[in-house]
Amino acid sequence: MKLSLKAGLATCIMLVPLCLHAQPSPLADSLSALGMDYMERGNYKQAEVYLAESVEIYRKSGIVDTSRYLDTRLEYAYALYQRARYQMALQEVRALHPLLEARSDTSRLITLNNYRGSIYKRTNDFAKSEEGYQQALKLAAARNDSLQVAIINDNLGGLHLLQSNFQKSLDHRRRALVLFEEVGTDLNLAITLNNIGLTYVKLSMYDQAYEYLSRSLELSRNLENTARLATGYGNMGMVHYNLGNYDQAMVAYQNAIEYARKAGNPVKQAHVLVNLGNLYNKLGDTEKSLDYYRESLELVVEHDITSPTELSTKYKNIGARLLDLGRYDEARENYRKALELRRKAGDIREIALSLIDMAQMERIRKQYDQAEIYARRSSSIADSTGIRDLKLQADLELGKIWQDRGELNRAIRRYRKALETSRMLPDRYLLEPLSRLAYAYHSLESDSAIYYGQRVVDVIEQRRERVGELASLKSGFFEAYVDLYIDLASWALTYRNDERRALQLVEASRARALLDELAQAAENLDQLLPVDTRLQKQQLEDRIEDLQNRIDTTANVAEKRQLRKQLRGTELEYGSFMNQVRSNNPQYKKLEYPSSLTADQMQQLVDDGTAILEYAFGREELLAFLITSDEILVERVDVAPGAADSREMTRAVERFRDHILAHQPLELLQESSGELVECLIEPFWEELRHYQNLMIVPDGVLAYLPFEALLIRDRYLVERFSVKYTPSLTIYSFLSNNDRTQAADRGELLAVAGSNFGGSSRPLNRGEAYAPLPATIAEVDSIAAKFRDVKVLKEGNFDEDFIKKNLNKPYRFIHLATHGIIDEDYPGLSGLALSSAPEYAAGREDGILRSSEIYQLNMQSEMVVLSACNTGLGKIVNGEGILGLQRAFFYAGVPTVSVSLWNVYDRSTAYFMDQFYSSLLDRLDQQDSGWQLDSLLRWLGWDSAIPYGAAAPAMREAKLGMLNHLLFHHPVYWAPFIVLGR
Repeated sequence: MKLSLKAGLATCIMLVPLCLHAQPSPLADSLSALGMDYMERGNYKQAEVYLAESVEIYRKSGIVDTSRYLDTRLEYAYALYQRARYQMALQEVRALHPLLEARSDTSRLITLNNYRGSIYKRTNDFAKSEEGYQQALKLAAARNDSLQVAIINDNLGGLHLLQSNFQKSLDHRRRALVLFEEVGTDLNLAITLNNIGLTYVKLSMYDQAYEYLSRSLELSRNLENTARLATGYGNMGMVHYNLGNYDQAMVAYQNAIEYARKAGNPVKQAHVLVNLGNLYNKLGDTEKSLDYYRESLELVVEHDITSPTELSTKYKNIGARLLDLGRYDEARENYRKALELRRKAGDIREIALSLIDMAQMERIRKQYDQAEIYARRSSSIADSTGIRDLKLQADLELGKIWQDRGELNRAIRRYRKALETSRMLPDRYLLEPLSRLAYAYHSLESDSAIYYGQRVVDVIEQRRERVGELASLKSGFFEAYVDLYIDLASWALTYRNDERRALQLVEASRARALLDELAQAAENLDQLLPVDTRLQKQQLEDRIEDLQNRIDTTANVAEKRQLRKQLRGTELEYGSFMNQVRSNNPQYKKLEYPSSLTADQMQQLVDDGTAILEYAFGREELLAFLITSDEILVERVDVAPGAADSREMTRAVERFRDHILAHQPLELLQESSGELVECLIEPFWEELRHYQNLMIVPDGVLAYLPFEALLIRDRYLVERFSVKYTPSLTIYSFLSNNDRTQAADRGELLAVAGSNFGGSSRPLNRGEAYAPLPATIAEVDSIAAKFRDVKVLKEGNFDEDFIKKNLNKPYRFIHLATHGIIDEDYPGLSGLALSSAPEYAAGREDGILRSSEIYQLNMQSEMVVLSACNTGLGKIVNGEGILGLQRAFFYAGVPTVSVSLWNVYDRSTAYFMDQFYSSLLDRLDQQDSGWQLDSLLRWLGWDSAIPYGAAAPAMREAKLGMLNHLLFHHPVYWAPFIVLGR
C-alpha cells in the first residue's frame, strides 16, 4: 500500500478497524524476533533474510500498523543499509516516513531520520545526509532523549570526518561519548570509541587512535558482536600498518575478514581485502597484493556496490599496479576515474591523494610541469586541513619532481620540510625523507649522503623485530631497503675509502629473514608449544598442503582460481595463528635475534687456505669483495643501472648457461665466460692464486651461475679451486654443525630413489608427467655399497610419510635421487617428487616432499644431496637470495646441501655421484685422524675458523674425474652440481 502525506490522518483512521480485525501472526513475530536477534549479534546477512520474510508475512496478513510491524520494518531497513543495499534501504525509509508521521510516532521518526542520514552518507550525498541527521537531532532534543542525541552526534561526527572537518567531527563524537557514558549501552560506547579512534587515524595521531580503538574492541569482544568485531579488527589493523607493525596488522585483518564474512558485510570485506593488498604491496609481494585487490573488486561487482568511495579505491589500486608495469595510458585512465569519483564523493583527503597519484604518474612520464601542478594542489589541501601524512606525501612528491628536473638544492629544502613533518608521525615515516635526502646529497657529491643513509639504516635496524615473526614479512620489508644498504656501502668507499664499513653494510643486507628463521630453529621453539597448539598448527599445515595438492592436480581454470583464493585465505590464517602463538609464548619473546657479522668476524671464519668472494649489485655498479684471514680488498665494476640482478649481468649469465646447456664447444664457452670472468674473478686473480678453496657469496642472478665452469687462462675454475656457496657469511657462521654431535648409533646413509614414475594415471606438477628414472636405482645401489650402516628405499617400498619419519632419524648423509619441482611463484610448492603412484590420490599425502613440509622436519644429518633437476633454483628475493629447497633444509637442521642448477642427465648423474661419494669418504677418513687436535684448538678459542669441510673438495675431484671422461667431459654434465653451506 502506497501512502501519501495528504492522506495520513484518513489512513490512520482507516487502519484502526483493520488492525482490530487482523489476526496476529505468530510466525511473523517469531521470524522478526529471530531477525532482530541476528541484528543484535551483528549478523546482518541472516538478519536480512528473516526480517524480509517477516515483513512479507505481516503484509499478507494485513498487519501493517502495529508496533511490532513498524519495528521489524525499521530493522529491515537498517539491515539493508548494513548490507550495502542502499537503494532498497532508501525505498524502505521513504515508505515508512508517511506511516510514522501519520501516527505522530516521534520516537521512530528519530530513528528513521537517523537511518536516512546514514544511508545518504554512504552514497556520498552529504547535504541530504546532514539534513536527515539534523532533523533527527531536532526531534530527539525536543523529547529530551539523551540516548538518541548521543547517537546522532556520533553520526554527525562521521559525516564531518568524511568532509575532513576534523575538529567538528571530534566535537560531535566527544559529546556523544559523554552522553553514552551516562545513558548508553556498551554497544553505544564501543561504536563511539571506535569512531573517535578513526578520527585520530585520519589525523595520523596513532597513539591516541590505538587507545580508543583498543577500548572499543574490548567492549565488542565482551558483547560478541560480529559486525563490531569486524570493524574493530579492521581499524586496529590499519593502525598497526601505519605504525609499521606488519605482523600484528596481518593478524587484525585476518580476524576482520572472518567476522565480516560471518556478518554478511561485503563492504567491510572489500575494505579489508584492499588493506591486505596494501600490506603485501608494502612488503614487496606484488602478486599477492594484486590477488587481494582483484578479490576486493570482484566482491564489489558481485554485490553491485556502486558507492563512489568504494569504486574509486579499486580504480586507484589498479592504476598503481599498472603504473608499476609501465602501462601509463591505462594507469592514467584508472587514476582519472578514481579522481572523478572522489570529487563526486567530496572526500578532501582522498582527492588530495588522487592528485599525488596523478603527480607521480606525470613525473615518471617526465611531464614535470603538469606533475608540479597536481602536487601543489595536493599540498594546498594538506595545508588547509592540517593532515600531516598528506603534507608529508605532497612535500616528498614536490621534492622528487624537482630532483628529477635537476633542481637539487630546491629538492633538498622540500625533503627537509618533509623530514620535519615525519618527526610528528610514527618512525616508519622517517624512512622516505631520510632516503631522499641521502640520494639528493649523493647527487651533489656530498658526504652528507652517508649521514642520512646511516640514519635510514638505524631506523630499519630498530624496527627489525617489530616487522613480524613471519619470514615472508621480514624478507618483504628488507627487500625494499636492500639497495640503500648497498648504495651506502658504495658511498662509504667513495667518500671515506672505508672498505670494512662497506663490507659490513653489504653483509647486513643479506638473508636477514633466513638468519632469524635459523635462530628460531636452533632453539627448537615449536617443540616447546602446548600439545593442542601444535595440533592446531599441524591441522592448518595439512589444509595448506591439501589445497596445494588440489591446485597441482586440477586442470579446470575456474576451479584452480578458486583454490588459489582458498589457499591465500588459509595461508593468511596460518600466518595470523603463528604470530599469535609467538606473541603469547614467552620462549619466543626471550629469543634474541643475531646480528650480522663485523668485518673482523668475517675474516676469522676462514683458514689460511680459503678465500671468500662476496658480491653485491648496487644501482650503478657491482661491488666485489675479496676476504681472507689477513686482508679485505674491494673492486667496483660498472654495470648497467637496474635492480639487484642488473640487466647486463643477467644477460651475461643467461648466455653462459645457454651455451653450456646447448653443448657448445670450448671456444664458445670461453667467449661467453670472458665477460663474467672479467667482472667477477680477474680483479683478484693475483691474490687468489695463493688459495686452494673458494667460498662464493652471490647476489641476485649470480646465484644461478656455476662459477666452477668459468674459464680463465684456458682452464675451468674448478681445475684451480674447490668451490662452495653460502647465502651470507653470517648464515654460514650460524648453520648448525652436525658432524660431531650425533648419537653413537646413528646410520651412515639414507638413500632414496624416486619410483613409480611413468605409466601413472595421476600426473604431477600442473599436469606434467614424469619420465621413469631407471638409473636412480643403480645410483643409490652404487652409493650404498660404499657405506656400512645403510638404509635404501627404492622400487616403491616406501611412501611419503615413511620418508618423512626417516628424514628425522640420525643418518649422517641423506641422498635423494628423484625428480625436482621448482615453483618460483609459490616457493612453498617446490619439492621432490617421490612417487606418482595412484594410491596417493585419495590420501593426505601426494607423493611430493614439499618445501613447506621440509620446514617441519627436525633433521640431524651432516649433508643432504639432492640428486635431482633444478634443486638449486627458486624465487630470487632481493637481499634474501633464493627461496628454494636448500633454504628449507637449512631450517630443518642440515648444515650442508648439494643441489643442481639445471636439468641433469640420468646416467651421467649416477656416474658423477659414485665418484663424489668415493672421494668424500676418502677425505673424511683423512680428516678423522686430525679431528681431535683441530677440535681442541677451536674449543680453547685458539682457532675460530670454520673448517672448509670435505664436501666441496670431494665434489671438485668428482668434476675433475668427469673432465677426463670420454662421454661426460662437457660442463653440461658436471657443472650443475654445487655445494651450499658448511
